[in-house]
Amino acid sequence: MRNCKRLTALLMACAMLLSFAAAAGAEEGSYYNTEGYPICNEVIDVTMAGPLPSGLEDWTKVVLIENFKNDLGINITCQFYNSEDWSTQLTLMIASDELTDMVGGAGMNMLDANEWGAEGYLVNFNEYRDMTPNMNKYLEQYPAAEAYMTAPDGGIYTIPKISLDETDRFSRTFINKKWLANVGMEVPKTMDELYEVLKAFKEQDANGNGDPNDEIPYLYASGYEASERVLMSAYGIHTSEINYILQADADGKVYLANTTDAYKEYMKWMARAFSEGLIEQEAFVVEGTTINDRASKDLYGFYGCGSAPYVVAVTDISYDAENFVGVAALTSELNETPTAGLASLISETGVVAISTTSPYKEALVRMVDYMYTDEGELAGTFGKDGQTFDWQHNDILDVDVPKMRVFDDCASGEETRYKYATLNGTVALIEWNNDRRALFTAPIEDVESDEILNEYGWAALVALAVREDGIQQVDCFPKLSYTAEEASERATLRADLENYLKQAKAQFMTGEIDVEEGWDNFVNTVNGMGLERLIEIEQAAYDRYMAVAQGDAESAA
Repeated sequence: MRNCKRLTALLMACAMLLSFAAAAGAEEGSYYNTEGYPICNEVIDVTMAGPLPSGLEDWTKVVLIENFKNDLGINITCQFYNSEDWSTQLTLMIASDELTDMVGGAGMNMLDANEWGAEGYLVNFNEYRDMTPNMNKYLEQYPAAEAYMTAPDGGIYTIPKISLDETDRFSRTFINKKWLANVGMEVPKTMDELYEVLKAFKEQDANGNGDPNDEIPYLYASGYEASERVLMSAYGIHTSEINYILQADADGKVYLANTTDAYKEYMKWMARAFSEGLIEQEAFVVEGTTINDRASKDLYGFYGCGSAPYVVAVTDISYDAENFVGVAALTSELNETPTAGLASLISETGVVAISTTSPYKEALVRMVDYMYTDEGELAGTFGKDGQTFDWQHNDILDVDVPKMRVFDDCASGEETRYKYATLNGTVALIEWNNDRRALFTAPIEDVESDEILNEYGWAALVALAVREDGIQQVDCFPKLSYTAEEASERATLRADLENYLKQAKAQFMTGEIDVEEGWDNFVNTVNGMGLERLIEIEQAAYDRYMAVAQGDAESAA
């Protein structure tokens, strides 16, 4: 009996030792490799939730899923929801403590992510930075990205997408070059010259159709405000916003540009142009279908948009270079240096996050880091070389370009991407367009070639405009992160103020209120709407942002 007891005790001791050893091994990464690939030698099964990617029919047929299993040792089971329901579903999963191992394509509000992270629901990537060498390189190279994704408490709880494609960050503003030729004028360089060009467009049958009264020189409407970025830059205001416009001076002091003399001069120019019929007279009521119809009839001479001229005119991409030229910067008496505002490279919402309850946190952190490698960037955007895309060399730009294959049941490479390649951005963390990026580095004469202009259309026009001699690139005011308390107070103050700013702009432009006579009352009204407190909140967030961007993360937290 004593021998049996001794044997039992010995077996229990051995079991405990094995248990401790297993636990220690797990902590050291026994189920995953700390470097190299695959991440896991024995495939692990993880769950990922998110909004249903556009164009996706069956996620089990997506090459990205297959290759993550084969190349990384991570088998992902997806739980997708209708995009309209996703936000609610995510909140419910958090509230019921039933979050999947990770979320992808989450479109996660940074405030929510930071709050959930601080409450212990989401992994803090900063605690795993020794496992994210590829992400670290990106954040070192682009400190603005790290500054934005860093929560007020110093943690990083969700990863937004970085866009290196500058065609998406500069204003897409264009002027009709055929109209310019018809009225015998050049692309304007100053606000005065733009006024004269628009006046000629209105008075000289610029589209050449025999009707001198159907031209709309300047399309200004909801969704087509990109041109405002160019016009405001002419007065020294560099922004990616159009209504609530924050700026910071050389000393880092945040202020609202809307109440400055520079913005007043901008409003005076817009009011004059509107009063003379140079701006779309239905600017604040015209609908998109009407705009498309008018554009297809060649009735617009100058505008900015979120897409491209050929999209507005509902035709093909060859329309862009045939009819338009890009406008990146103008000058005025207040700013004699042509400057092009460059918007933030970081998306406003988080793409991926990892649950703290996942038993595979470390492997998923490494998977996120993989998305910052060359292979991961390609996987997230194009799928797999030799399976969903093939490399083609663009001889003119001298760059290799991934060309999507067209599968048998697909009408285009894009359809292949949506159905079979990538889960359409669900885990893509880098906007990967090396050919469009090459438009900013290839010799200008090559970008001006008919082949490039016809293939890239609007993107080539934007690049050529930005690269004109003398134009300086200026970073726009950055995106900021806020504490829960700041965000709550800011939301109310900003909503009321922004509504008033939009209303006042419309009243100034249409002449309902004279800019000169109504300016002081406008400024006093803005100041009386809690602006001082609002700027205090923005200043605190901006100071934290700059601390991280300048490498002082401890002060930021």
